[in-house]
Amino acid sequence: KTVLELYPTGDGARVASVLVLSGIVQDENGVHIGSTYREIFPPAKPTGCMAGAMEKRGRIYCPQPNSNRIIYEMQGVPPAPDGQVPPPEALADWRVTAILWDGDDAAIN
Repeated sequence: KTVLELYPTGDGARVASVLVLSGIVQDENGVHIGSTYREIFPPAKPTGCMAGAMEKRGRIYCPQPNSNRIIYEMQGVPPAPDGQVPPPEALADWRVTAILWDGDDAAIN
């Protein structure tokens, strides 16, 4: 099974991003593939999650609290309505399906 995928910068000189696909890897907060939304995000606090589009439709993408480089891809049942993030109470049991680390400074605001 694939643990992670590395994506180089356009010139191949460094790593632009890392996609974690296995539960054996966790971030500094203990979040891993399979962690639930309720384990990651405190109730009643905005998360900045965004809805996936096109082939990522039905998923949501949530930044790690206090980070602009780590994003959690999450899925659940029922899937997110097209272009919308369900309310936090509907997301409680959604699970992390991938973790993305973005090291490309050009993509960071």
